[in-house]
Amino acid sequence: MSQQLENCDREINHLQSELNKGLHELKLKYRWLIAQFIQERAAKQQSDRQNKSLQTCQNLFKKAQRKLNSLQCENQLLRQENVYLRNNTKMLRV
Repeated sequence: MSQQLENCDREINHLQSELNKGLHELKLKYRWLIAQFIQERAAKQQSDRQNKSLQTCQNLFKKAQRKLNSLQCENQLLRQENVYLRNNTKMLRV
């Protein structure tokens, strides 16, 4: 009977040791997964910031393009007005 108890104790100790090893492996894998998650989240946040910055630059560029177009149109109108005024001035001199 005591032999059987000793065998059972050894088996329990062996199983407990395997359980502890398994738990240790799980903890290591869990920590690795958390580290991976943190790295990926940081990379995503950086990417989001860069995308936001890029979007801001694109918006500024579009705004500058609209302003340039507006100024070009205004310049064209002023040139036409200038030609008109020169022609009128020439007619008044004659």
